[in-house]
Amino acid sequence: MFRVQQVKMHAGAGTHMDAPSHRIEGGKSIADIPLEQLIAPSCVIDVSKKADADYAISVADIEQYEGDYGKIPPGALVIGYTGWSRFWSDPEAYRNLDGKGQMHFPAFSGKAAEFLLQREIAGIAID
Repeated sequence: MFRVQQVKMHAGAGTHMDAPSHRIEGGKSIADIPLEQLIAPSCVIDVSKKADADYAISVADIEQYEGDYGKIPPGALVIGYTGWSRFWSDPEAYRNLDGKGQMHFPAFSGKAAEFLLQREIAGIAID
């Protein structure tokens, strides 16, 4: 008698950090980034009460955050909290594919990302 087991895991699922080298030729790999650069104050922009599958965190959302909590400091990690993490245990709902196979979930708008770059942030994250 014997038993066969299999473990299957997709890469890139779950919490991770993309190294610059993933998208920028000659960019740093994870091994090249000093630990000190991975420790930063964080600012959580909570849009969970209004975010839907196609919501884009906007410059107005960032300005609202700054009005409530002060200007985002240089070197901060800005985290968008959309509430989408509630679907984490349901992969089909989390990926939210439309009829063409395109995924729909909240994100930062391009203008918001550009605005945050002007704040000299360390990075962005999203739930």
